Amino acid sequence: GYPQGQFGELLLFNLIQHYYKAVPILRKQRITTSVGHERFGADAIHYKKQGDDNVFILGESKCYESKYSFNSAFETSLNSVVTTFDLLDKEIDLYLYDDFLEPELEDVVKTYKAGKLPDVKFELVCMVAYNETTKITGENEKNIKEAIKTIIKNRCKSFDQEKFKIINEALLTRINYIVFPIWELDILLDAFQSKVGS
Repeated sequence: GYPQGQFGELLLFNLIQHYYKAVPILRKQRITTSVGHERFGADAIHYKKQGDDNVFILGESKCYESKYSFNSAFETSLNSVVTTFDLLDKEIDLYLYDDFLEPELEDVVKTYKAGKLPDVKFELVCMVAYNETTKITGENEKNIKEAIKTIIKNRCKSFDQEKFKIINEALLTRINYIVFPIWELDILLDAFQSKVGS
């Protein structure tokens, strides 16, 4: 539903800013409005200068409230980020004409569109936030963190490896995965909706 999508996007947006040190290209995060929500495919498009490289980070977020939905969330996120990459130029056209871009980044995007931006690199980020049902064990922070890592590893092992084969290998090496288990996600989403909705 709608709060799941909003929550997932907000989480992704902040993770990319924080961990990748990349700024959003869009002036206004879509979290504030549902107008035109279906119009844009990418959940996040961020940019950073890294040495000589001009790096664009495309992010897709999938947030699933229901139980046992890790595999479907992961597969949808993977397919979604590949589609986002394929449609990037069309999306950037929409942003250019609709004045959605951050003014400081307008020149970067226009130069990219003109094919004149040097050393362009892409990173793709798939974030899967899902409702985890496995009990966490551990008496202290270290043990609890290890237990959470084990839970995530087990979830990833259960994912059908064949699903990766449909993706161009060069692109596959550029995809980063953020797996975000949340316990009692339904309660968190209710609290989130009441805060955003008020």
